[in-house]
Amino acid sequence: YAPVQEDISRIIELSNPQGKSVLTVSAYGYALPFIAAGAKNVTSFDISPDQTAWNHFVRSMIMNTSFEYNQEFFYYPFFKQKEKKRIDIPCKISLADIPGEYKSTTIQLAQEYLFDSKEIEQVDDIREIYPHLIEEIFENMQEGIKNWRIIEGEFIDVLKQQQEKFDIINGSTIRSWVHRKYSNIRSFGKEYNLPLLQLVHQRLNPRGIFLDTEIDNFIFPEYPAGIIKKFSRNSYPSHTLAIHLLTKN
Repeated sequence: YAPVQEDISRIIELSNPQGKSVLTVSAYGYALPFIAAGAKNVTSFDISPDQTAWNHFVRSMIMNTSFEYNQEFFYYPFFKQKEKKRIDIPCKISLADIPGEYKSTTIQLAQEYLFDSKEIEQVDDIREIYPHLIEEIFENMQEGIKNWRIIEGEFIDVLKQQQEKFDIINGSTIRSWVHRKYSNIRSFGKEYNLPLLQLVHQRLNPRGIFLDTEIDNFIFPEYPAGIIKKFSRNSYPSHTLAIHLLTKN
């Protein structure tokens, strides 16, 4: 329920989303740091029904429950081993505003988060992906999430379906994962990478940026014309990340 291979704070720093329109992978809440940083509107997408349901749930919790209860819920994995406390979640989670097809999944995911997820080691770990747990940000987040749209779908399909353009598109680690399904880099470049980047280019406003995270030194094929490349590389004990910042001319 928190990013394992993402440096979301660095992504926010590089993209500077204040006042901008954003399209981002949903994962387990990637839209929230963009909203906290002042994005004008955010559309998040994910091919996973579970992650889509979880994002609907997080938005509903922020909109319909108090700051204190959000703290109690989302910090529970951090404190559960220390306090041996069980909270009455089925009666208190907010299912308001969650589409009907996701409600049963939401209840299951909430239970898994509280009672089956690993204990969170540092409070700051969860605040990075869930900034609404910072009191001075919470009220602004309640207002900001009114302009958060959540959709289920695959990256290329989502780009084809969107009529609007964006200032920021965050593709997360999608390309790094998809390339593993291909037998060689040439096939990946022709069949997936180039069509994806052409769609990204169409959906970006002038000077818009595409953020992409590379895992473990995977070298992507050439980018199409009209894109300026910048890189931010960080090494961790278990993996290496390079955030690609691509700017549309």
